[in-house]
Amino acid sequence: MKGRIATIEFYRFAFMVVLLMWHGPFDSFKFGSGYLVVEFFFILSGYMLMESFYRKPKTAVQYTIDRLKRMYVPYFVALCLACLYFGIIPDLIIRHSVSMELIFPFIDEALLIQGLGLFGGGINYPLWYFSVLIIGGYFLYELISRWQTISLHVIIPILSVLTLTYLSNLQGGTFEIFTVNGVFYVPFWRGMAEMGIGVVLCAFCHSRYNKMHKSVGLDFVAVMTLLLIVCILNSDGNHKYDKYAIIFFPIIIYVGIWNKSFLNKFIDRPVWVKLGGVTYEMYLLHAMTGSLAYRVVGPGIDNIYLFIVYVIAVTLLSFIFKTCCQKLQNKKSTSSL
Repeated sequence: MKGRIATIEFYRFAFMVVLLMWHGPFDSFKFGSGYLVVEFFFILSGYMLMESFYRKPKTAVQYTIDRLKRMYVPYFVALCLACLYFGIIPDLIIRHSVSMELIFPFIDEALLIQGLGLFGGGINYPLWYFSVLIIGGYFLYELISRWQTISLHVIIPILSVLTLTYLSNLQGGTFEIFTVNGVFYVPFWRGMAEMGIGVVLCAFCHSRYNKMHKSVGLDFVAVMTLLLIVCILNSDGNHKYDKYAIIFFPIIIYVGIWNKSFLNKFIDRPVWVKLGGVTYEMYLLHAMTGSLAYRVVGPGIDNIYLFIVYVIAVTLLSFIFKTCCQKLQNKKSTSSL
């Protein structure tokens, strides 16, 4: 995997658009199971974690530190912006003070413990995903680096299967559960299990058993899988088939990375690499942009043109945000020297 793959970047941007719809005011035509795109991002993250291990093995601590160096500055800036937007400005206007309900959530989000179940809620609430990504990724990498064979063949597959089996039998099969069951915080184990699927997928792709990528039949499989994913996402809130996303997302990741199908050649355009490159920033900002859209246009909007304008606006804002954060990181690196 040298550089970015246009097909994967296309999926990242397309699923981010679905998430914008899911968390925005566009209730009239949003996908009923749009939350499932988070499963795609978790599985892809697990794949990239294992790919990173194959390229250059590190300790789990060093891997996590390197990850934070790349990702934490925009994360923290977005958290500060969310703190201003959701808390400080309204508090100063309404109460003329900053409440403790704002300070403590800011601390646990800044320390990346929002997604562990110790503290509920959050200011920039979708950032639970990032906490699980970093902390869960650390544990998975530690398992792989210490006991690679038994982790890939036994521990991680069992963890993933048992966790997802448990989740699929809770509350009608939806994975969108933010509760503590016993000592287990469901979103954390959900993310760990799905990253585990990505890890196992990557291990298979690099094994001697990976001979399917040359099959012409994968063209047909890729198209049918995409259609089935759309059907699952558009299930009108009936979560009976949500669990099948765990099968189909790994397939499109596999085909997108390893197969030179006509679908990949059709999607292979530089524009998708550019757009896929800001999906992280779009995710960081979309809680605020979605809230702002609610205030401007109101809930239940069924105007597709307004949604297109909204997506374009969030994308452009994300490009600006990414550029500013890169300049901040470069300035910080220069000053440290």
